[in-house]
Amino acid sequence: MASSVLEATRAAHEDLERLERLAVRELQLNPANARDRLFQSHRVRNIIDLVVTTSDMLISITTSLYNNVML
Repeated sequence: MASSVLEATRAAHEDLERLERLAVRELQLNPANARDRLFQSHRVRNIIDLVVTTSDMLISITTSLYNNVML
């Protein structure tokens, strides 16, 4: 079980790093007009939502492990 938890945690951290790089790359683009800026902001918002979801999952895993150790 510890191996699967470790793998899930590692994968989540890798996903966070990938999403951070994706957000940076997206924000480095210079949209040509207001419509493109709007679409860019929507894409970045979706990336941020994925970061929050993944972070919540990591917090849940960490809390669960901590509670199991403290019992």
